[in-house]
Amino acid sequence: MRRAIWRAVAWTGAAVVVGVLAWSQLPAHYRTGAPEVDPQLRRAIQPVVHDALLDSLRKEPHGYQQTRRSELKPRWFCVERIIEIRHQRGELRAGVQSDCEEFARSGDHLLAGTGEVVPWIFRIKKDSDGYRVLGKETGPDGAGSGEWIDREFSEAGAAELDDGPGWTGDAEIEAVARRHFDLPADAKVVGG
Repeated sequence: MRRAIWRAVAWTGAAVVVGVLAWSQLPAHYRTGAPEVDPQLRRAIQPVVHDALLDSLRKEPHGYQQTRRSELKPRWFCVERIIEIRHQRGELRAGVQSDCEEFARSGDHLLAGTGEVVPWIFRIKKDSDGYRVLGKETGPDGAGSGEWIDREFSEAGAAELDDGPGWTGDAEIEAVARRHFDLPADAKVVGG
């Protein structure tokens, strides 16, 4: 009886050791849950992702652009976090989380307008002129959002969006907006 117990303990110990060794050999993104992204590729596509985000906000007016406050000359500012880049059928599929906010200058402070934190999938192609965005899409607001994320992002990318820290680019966006509107670095931000 004691031999059977010791054998079970030995087999359990061996299984734990094998499991730990196997786990330690996995790529980092499997261990941490975060997708692995080539930093050079991220830097290469970041500008086209950024420009495409701003272009779409300028083309679909909302916030101050639709109100009497348009005389304040509001402007959109965005920061984005590229969560994953996957190669698919000769294209890149970049899973992105954006934080975009609209600001205007009012006296000596920033006037905050509309803002949104949104997950996106960008389809990107490299050609002789560099990278260009072929298309982009985001999921529905509300109930269908989680399903869309699970369908369009990898498992690790979806986990990063769902379980990752509450990421926003507020401080970075506000700093860029202050510089754009020629305000001091400590200019107050007030709601519209």
